[in-house]
Amino acid sequence: MRLTWLTRSLICATLTALIAPAVALPCSVDSDCTAGNWCNESVGMCTAQLADGSPMPTDPPHTNPVLKGTCTPAAGVLVCQSSVCDPAANKCGFAKAPELVQ
Repeated sequence: MRLTWLTRSLICATLTALIAPAVALPCSVDSDCTAGNWCNESVGMCTAQLADGSPMPTDPPHTNPVLKGTCTPAAGVLVCQSSVCDPAANKCGFAKAPELVQ
């Protein structure tokens, strides 16, 4: 069976879509990375945002925001899939639902 140009292109595009998300891209700053990723400046590679329950990362060269293993609102938005972190646990997401102020 001979593959046509269109068939080869479709196969290639499908394989690229499946493989590309797993490939880390080099970076110097967060804006070098695609949505859902942040720049781990210690290793110079884009890193996927973390799932809830993951500890906040430490990345000494990262200064905006500072990433030193503690939860801050800016760090949560950057590195957590849920865009929040729990300051009591220093993990992505909330350890327990926050109480509503009435």
